[in-house]
Amino acid sequence: MESSQYYYLKLNKYLLCCVGQWPYQTPLEKILVGSVFLPIAGFQVMFQTWGMIASLIFDDFNAFVEDFSPGLISYMCFMKYFNFFNRQSIKTLLDTMQEDWKLYTKSKEEYDIMCKHYALGKRVTFLYTVSIFGTMGPYMFVQPIVNVFKKFGLVNGTIVRELMFRYDYFMNVEKYYYPLLLHTMTGTVTFILMVVACDSMIVLFIRHECGLCEILGSRLRNIVESDNMDIELNPDKHDDKAYQTVKSCAILHKHILHFGNTIEEMNTMSSFLQIGFNMIGMSFTQFQAIANLDDPNMAVRFIPFSMCLYCILLLSSLPGQQLSDCTGSIFVNTLENKWYQSSIQARKILHIILLKSMQPMRLTAGKLYILDLQNFTAVLKASFSYCMVLCSFK
Repeated sequence: MESSQYYYLKLNKYLLCCVGQWPYQTPLEKILVGSVFLPIAGFQVMFQTWGMIASLIFDDFNAFVEDFSPGLISYMCFMKYFNFFNRQSIKTLLDTMQEDWKLYTKSKEEYDIMCKHYALGKRVTFLYTVSIFGTMGPYMFVQPIVNVFKKFGLVNGTIVRELMFRYDYFMNVEKYYYPLLLHTMTGTVTFILMVVACDSMIVLFIRHECGLCEILGSRLRNIVESDNMDIELNPDKHDDKAYQTVKSCAILHKHILHFGNTIEEMNTMSSFLQIGFNMIGMSFTQFQAIANLDDPNMAVRFIPFSMCLYCILLLSSLPGQQLSDCTGSIFVNTLENKWYQSSIQARKILHIILLKSMQPMRLTAGKLYILDLQNFTAVLKASFSYCMVLCSFK
């Protein structure tokens, strides 16, 4: 990989390496990471599932509701993680990005375009990582901090030692409190790494696509470099600069469509399950925050958790909106040039580009739900509605 391109991708590489999903890792590295990473995450999901089942068996609805949303989110994180087990598709996309960087950054203008989009992707990755860890911090560290304060006599009264999840119906929590507390904290960090690593890589794929679209738009707007009143409609193709430019634009447009379709096919079914889990999870975390307003210790845990889910849903929807906007601009850029001063051969190719760019590309969840900002707001409204329904049953 070119050093200038690696500069923008190295944070994503480190995040994916932490979860063993960087496609260029050696098999030994993947095995070593997986042998530590997967048992932590797997046992946490297993304990959460047992906790929900046990609370139903003992008819404790409050405990079930308390564990239900974190359990769903854990399943959602696993969906993201196992989606990236399709390492051949990830490797194909990364190899394509490397080839495109060498091919489409030869001119200063196009190099600056790609750097601009990659820099935005790197910034989003950093901010997303900080925001997710920042919002989940209170959820993870409230109880350990309270335990420390109690240990040093900074808190008066009896403090109930609690875990992040309810395990008390099938395990002796008092006996194994500190090992379980450590496991739930490391498990939560593990799931956060899953989400951040996978989502931020999708962002980089989309920023690469947007950079190619902007390069294509720049080329389309300049198929005829200067006004030419003496138009030759049927020149020799080798001497027709407009035709050669339009031909390269058609090749680039075909490549853009293929790259976007690869991203869509790789994520559509996984996104469908993730969106469903996310929406239900938001409803239950909002319900838990409202239901525990009289208990600040509990409310302060679920409010950041709900905010974290908003961030995850937003970063699932925003790349889809960006993809739709950048591919939709191709149609406009195809028209905003001096096509009327080009040859017949060039116009025919432009007509094909117009036909293929009339409908912008979209990221979908199961081919049913379009990932964009409009549907993002619709999901938020739906989650609030479900939350109010749950509150009515309280």
